[in-house]
Parts: sequence; structure tokens; C-alpha cells
Amino acid sequence: TERPAPGAPPTRGHTDLTPDPVRRGDGAPVPVRDEDGAPIPPRRKDAGAVPGAEDPSAAELAVLERERRAEIARLSELLTEEARLSVVRRDLLRVEQELAALVEADASVAERLAVLPGLIERAERVLAEARTHAARIPAAQAFRDATAHLIEIDGELARLAAELDELSQREAELSAAEAELPGRLAEAGAALADLRAQAAALPAAVASLDAARAALQATHRRDALAVELDAAVAAHQVLVDRAQTLRERWLDLRQARIDGMAAELALDLADGQPCAVCGSGHHPAPAAPAPSAPSADDEHAAETEHEAALAEREAAERALASLESRHADAAEATEGLDVAEAEERVSLAEEEVTRLETAAGREPALTDALGRIESERERVRDQAMEIAEALAAHRAHHTHLRSERARLRTGLATTGLTAPPGQLDTPPAAGVVQEPGAGVTGQESGGMEAGVPVYEVDGAVVLAGAEEELRRLRQSAGREDELAGDVARLHRERQDLEEESRGVAARLAACRTKHEELSGDAGRLGARLDAARGGDPTLTARLARLGDEAELLREALEATQAAAAAHDELARAGQAAEEAAAEAGFADVAEAEAAVRSQSERESKAELLRRLDDQHAAVTSTLADPELVAAAAEPAPDLAAIEAERDALEEAHTRLSSVRDRAVARVARLEELYGDLSGHLQRWRPAAERHRLAERMAALAGGTSSDNRWSMSLSSYVLGERLRQVVDAANERLDHMSGGRYLLRHDLRKTAGSRARSGGGLGLRVADGWTGVDRDPATLSGGESFVTSLALALGLADVVTAEAGGAELGMLFVDEGFGTLDEDTLDSVLDILDGLRDGGRAVGIVSHVAELRSRISAQLKVTKTRTGSTLASVGVG
Repeated sequence: TERPAPGAPPTRGHTDLTPDPVRRGDGAPVPVRDEDGAPIPPRRKDAGAVPGAEDPSAAELAVLERERRAEIARLSELLTEEARLSVVRRDLLRVEQELAALVEADASVAERLAVLPGLIERAERVLAEARTHAARIPAAQAFRDATAHLIEIDGELARLAAELDELSQREAELSAAEAELPGRLAEAGAALADLRAQAAALPAAVASLDAARAALQATHRRDALAVELDAAVAAHQVLVDRAQTLRERWLDLRQARIDGMAAELALDLADGQPCAVCGSGHHPAPAAPAPSAPSADDEHAAETEHEAALAEREAAERALASLESRHADAAEATEGLDVAEAEERVSLAEEEVTRLETAAGREPALTDALGRIESERERVRDQAMEIAEALAAHRAHHTHLRSERARLRTGLATTGLTAPPGQLDTPPAAGVVQEPGAGVTGQESGGMEAGVPVYEVDGAVVLAGAEEELRRLRQSAGREDELAGDVARLHRERQDLEEESRGVAARLAACRTKHEELSGDAGRLGARLDAARGGDPTLTARLARLGDEAELLREALEATQAAAAAHDELARAGQAAEEAAAEAGFADVAEAEAAVRSQSERESKAELLRRLDDQHAAVTSTLADPELVAAAAEPAPDLAAIEAERDALEEAHTRLSSVRDRAVARVARLEELYGDLSGHLQRWRPAAERHRLAERMAALAGGTSSDNRWSMSLSSYVLGERLRQVVDAANERLDHMSGGRYLLRHDLRKTAGSRARSGGGLGLRVADGWTGVDRDPATLSGGESFVTSLALALGLADVVTAEAGGAELGMLFVDEGFGTLDEDTLDSVLDILDGLRDGGRAVGIVSHVAELRSRISAQLKVTKTRTGSTLASVGVG
């Protein structure tokens, strides 16, 4: 290893092995001793010495390192003293600051205690004055109240005088109005009676107008029917002539066919076949048909034409009869009037109705006017009574107030309270003026009120003085609590300051004692640490320097030991090299050196060797551990059992860890789900409440709720009201058609045969007037059921007409059912249907009953044949 030049500073790996003297805490050098304790003289550095001779020995270096380690341990113990010195100095500074603050506080307390006795005396004096003022407040307040009451009485008297004048004026006005009202009431009553008489004639005028309009419509209908009747007579005559002609033609063809019947039979004869007439099989001379002889088809065609013409004639006859009947009815309704006369009657009737309606329209206004006049008369009477009562009360109150005013004035003047309390020695002239003699004021005559002499008092001046004095006394008395609190506060402050002064004195003495103790501790610790630092700035710096020196000495010791070992190893290596070179066939070591590896290879090998040495040292150090040595001395453990136990424990740990992780995850998930569930429940509860309410409403509206005792749905309730209207309308006709026996009843119970939970509200019962028992519609016979159904259908048509705003159903069809009716019931039903037709409604009846053909003139006949059905109109214009 290359050594540094003499005098060069030591570096890491190149250490100056000359040991520096180690000093104690007092700065004296520590002598260097060997392992046996004998002192070793220090070596001198000599640049001209032989290499190696000037280096310290390994024993010297080991001793120096131990001494420095010991010094470091001793100084390390003093580090706590250095920290304690810092704490002591910080406490000393804090105590000095606290001592200064206590001195200042003691001076402030003493200064305040000197001022407090004067402040307490002045506050008690002001408090006594406030209490005196508080005791004088009732008298001042009574004086003020009396003065204010006097002023109020004066104002009240002035107000009463004005009100008395106003009430007298209103009394005169009401008397005049009350005298005028009877005439107005009589005029309004006469006018109202006249209008009511005119309004009573309005229904008769409306009936006359309706009759005139009906007559006008009848004249128009009569004239139109006369034209239709003339056309129908002409058409009927044509159809009669045509039917007669076709009948004669059909009879002629029939007679001609009868005359030629032998020839027609001869056409079917054949040799050997028997004759249909005589039975002979020989036909010597069969008859020959004439050239113009008609056939059976000709006869049938002629008969068909005749029947068709006959049907047309019958239809024309029925239409003509209907027109004649309608024309006769219209002519009877016109009462012999023509159109112009009927229109004039309508115009006159409309004018009369308009005049009467105008008069009737004025009746409410006149009624209201009459009511207003009567109300006004009652109001005037009530107001007159109220004003009379008010006048009496005002006059009585005015007399009372004058008496009270005289009493108050006399009291204020005679008691000398015209000046505020405290100034009672002021002459009465300051607030009261008493005229010589009887003491009559400028407003009073006679000088007496209720037997008491009257004094004139200037109430405003006296009240102002009383208010000012009362305000001053209240202001002073209002500070009583505040002043009492100030006095108590000053006494408490003096006690607190005296207590605080004693506490400050005690703390000041303790603080001074603490200051002296801390000053002594700081001096002693500072001297000890200064001796331990020596020439270093701080104890930490000295410890750092000694640590560096100990480290350098350790490295120097290791280097010295390594150098000695290397020297020995070099000798052995030289000998071994020579032997190895000889064994390897080299002449000498130089020849072997010529075959040495490169520098990089040697360095890598050396590095590998150093690592191996370090590993060996580490292993050796580890094996030298007392615990390992003790463990090696023990019997060899059963590794297989221990490994199996370890594996089982690891497996159990893994399983339990997994279970724990799953449990933690489940807990977290459950907490999350609980939060979600709570949130959902919070949102669900209002919706559930609304759903429950809606469900109850739906069940109630659907008829399935227990609260709905009729099991009636909302739609059934609405339809039930319509059904009730239909039943009422149907009973008007059912009573007539059933001869007064049957009436329908709307039943809220379920219909017959219904098994649904809801179904009430649409039931029907039939009231039998003969037996007095309600029956189920299912017990009616076929004819009774048809009559009941027809009445319901007609009632439904009436309800629909009413709901449509009067727009009637123009046509009504009744299909079948008439065959189940007896003769009397059929007559009743047809009367009802005729009544519908008279109102302008067309009624169609679909039936196979032959009797209806003679009862109904206008018919549509449907004839079924093999080739289809044909439609023929009978009695239809």
C-alpha cells in the first residue's frame, strides 16, 4: 500500500498512525497504555525513518481506540447535563419574566387599593341620594296623574260638547227623514201591486201565445197536407184503375187456360201410358192446343202482377186514409183560420207576452226598492233611538265630568300641589289664579261647581313641571340598582385586590427563591460542561471529533494488523510461489510472474475474495452469538415434526385469515346494504302510505272494500244514478202497458246470479201491485219480460234525449217479442208506440205477428225466395 507524503493530512484508507493525545474533561492528556496497563511512550514522526519504523504498533492503536471509546462514553453521559442546562436556562429566563410581571402587578394592585376608599365613599353618597328620590316618586306621580286627569277632563268636556251638537243635528235630520218615509213606502207598494197583477197574467198570455203558434203550425200543416191529399187521391185512382185492369187480364188468362186444359193435358199423353183423366191407355184423338193458348207461367205472371198492383193500391189506400186523418186533425186544430189570421194572432200574443215579461222583470227591482225603503225606515227608527240614548248618556257624562273637574281644581289649589314636590314652598300664584270674591273663573258663572269654589289652574304648565320633576326623580331612582351594584362591586374589588396583593406577595417570594436556585444550578452545570468541552466549541462537537478519531484508530488498527498479516503472507507466498513455480515448470518466480493475469482479472478476484472474507466474518460472528451457541448445545430438534406443525399452523393461519377477510368484507357489505336498506325504507314508507291509501280508494271505488257495504263500484255508482233515471222514465210507460200492475225498482244490491265481489248498484226489482211483493225480473213471463224491456228501452231513449239537450232520437226499432203478448197487452203497447210516433218520432216494429199488419199502415214486407229476399213497401208514400 502506498503511504502518504510526510505532513499530508490523513485520508480515509491512508491514516496518519501517529496518535494524538486524548484529553480528559479537564483538558489534561490521557496517557497511552498497553493491554497490561503499562504506559506506552508516544512515537515521534520522523520523515527520514525507515518505512514501518515510525508506525505505531497494533497494541498502541488498540489502547488509543479503547481510551477514546471510554472518553466518548463519559462525555455521552454529560449530554444529559447539557440538555438539563438548556432546560435550566430556559426556566431561569421564564422565572425572570414572571418575576418582572409580578413586580409590576404588585405595584398596580397597590395603586388601585389607594384609590378605592374615595370611590366607595362617593358611590355610597350617590346611592343614598337615589334612594331618597325613589321615595319621593309616589307623591310626584300622584300630582302628575291628577294634573293629567284634569287636562283629560277638559278635553273630554270639549269633545262631549262637539258630540252633543253633532248628535242634536243628526236627531233633527232623522226626524225629517222619518216623516218622509211613509209616503215613499206607500208609493212603492202601489207600484209593486200593479206589477204583480200584470205578472200574474203572464202564464195566460204565454198559453195564448203557445195556442196561437200551434194554430199557425196547424194551418201550415193543413195546407201542406191538402196538397199531399190531392196528389194521393190522384195516385190512388191510377193505382185502382191499374189493379182492376191487371185483375181482368189475370182472370182472362185463367179462363183461357181452363178452356185449353184438354190440350194442356194431351201434351203429357204417350202411347201405352194411362190417361190422367180417364185412365185409358189408348189415345185416339188428343186435343191440340190453340195457337194463343196461355201457359201456366203466363197465368202465374199475371197473378203476380195483379197481387203487386193490389198491394200498391192497398198501400195507397192506407196512405190516403192516413193523410185524410191527419188533414182532418190539422183542419180541426186551425179553428177555421187562414195563415194570415193565425200569424196576426201570434204577433199580438207575442207583443202581449213581451209587455208582461217586461213588467214582470221590473218586479224584483221594485221589490228590492220597497225592501230598501222598509229597511231604511227601520234603520232611521233604530238610529233615532240610538241617538236619543247617546244624547242622554252624553249629557249625564258631561254633568259628571264638570263635577269631577271642579273637585280636581279645588284639590290642586287647596293642597298647594300646583308645584312639583320639593318646591312646595312656591306661592300658589305660580300655578293657580284665584279671583277676588267668589273665585269665579272666566269659563264658569256663579263661582261654584257642586258647592265647591272654583279655581283656574293652568294644567299644561303644571303638568309640564310635574312631568319634568317625575322624569328627573325616576331617572335618579332608576340608577339605584346600578349604583348599589357599583358600591358592591367596589367593595368586592377591594377585597379581591387585597387577596390578590397577598397572593402576589407570596408568589413573588417563591419566584425569587426559584430564581436563586436556578441561577446556582446554571452556574454549576456551565462550569462542568465548559471543563468537559475543552477546546471544542460544544460537547457534541467534541464527541463527534472523538468518534472520528476512534473510527480512524480502528481503521488504522485493522490496517496495521492487515499489513503484518500481509508481510507474513508475503513471505509464505514467496516461498510458495517459488515452490509452485518449480512445480509448474517455471524456472523461477519471475517466469511465473510473466504468466500472471491482467489487472482487471486480479482486481475481480481480489474483490471476490474480499466478499468471501466478509461473508465468512459475518457467519463467524453470527455463529458466535450466545443464543446460537446455547441452541447448538441443546439436543437436535425434530425438524420434520416442527415443519409439519409449522405447515399446519400456517394452513390454519391462512384459513383463519381468509375467514377473517370474508367476515370483514361481509361486515362492510352488510353495513353498505344496511345503509341502502335504510335509505330505501325512508323512500319506500311515503310511497307505501300513498299506495295503501290509493289501494283503499281503489278497493272502495271497485266495490271490493269492506267499507263499501253495497259492494258498489264507482262506475256502478255513476251508472246506478243513470239507471235510476231510466227506471223513473220507464215506469211512466210500464204502469200503462201492464195495466197498473208492475213498476220497476232500482236495487242497490247485487244483480241476480252475480258471483263477483263487486256488482252492487245496478240491480232491478219488479214491484207487483197485485201481490204487493217485489219480484226478481227473472220470474216474469215472456210477455211480461218483453213489456218490461220495452219500457226500459223507451225510458233510456228519454234519458238520452234529456242528456243530449233535447235532441230527440228520430227513429226507434222494436224487434220481435209481440207474439208473446195477449190482446189487451198488445193494445197497450201499441198505444204507447203510437204516442211516440205522434211526437214526430219514427217507430219501426220487426215482427211476424199477422195482427200487426192491420194495425200498422206503413209496412216494409220482406219476402224470402230461393233466389234471395225481396223488399216491398206497403203504405209508404
